[in-house]
Amino acid sequence: MFHNDITQDRELIKGVELERDKFQNVKVAGLIRRIADLGYPVRGAVISYYSVTEDCYVLIGKDPIDDLATIQNDDIIENQRLMIKCRSAGNNISPQL
Repeated sequence: MFHNDITQDRELIKGVELERDKFQNVKVAGLIRRIADLGYPVRGAVISYYSVTEDCYVLIGKDPIDDLATIQNDDIIENQRLMIKCRSAGNNISPQL
């Protein structure tokens, strides 16, 4: 599920395979590149994902995302939607700590 924080649009993207490392963590950089290739506005944006363990969105970083960035396997539920949030880097929203 892709969530654009600027327009509040949410869209389900089917068929995007998740690349995993040897510990079964989701590799983020490739996922974000595939989403960008589909035409979604992620270039230069601040990217977060929904964490089931934290019960909130967790910051991944600003695009381009480091190739070593991962989402821990235990932070998502297998066969459930992975929710990615994108917001403009200039959008001044205070983070929740």
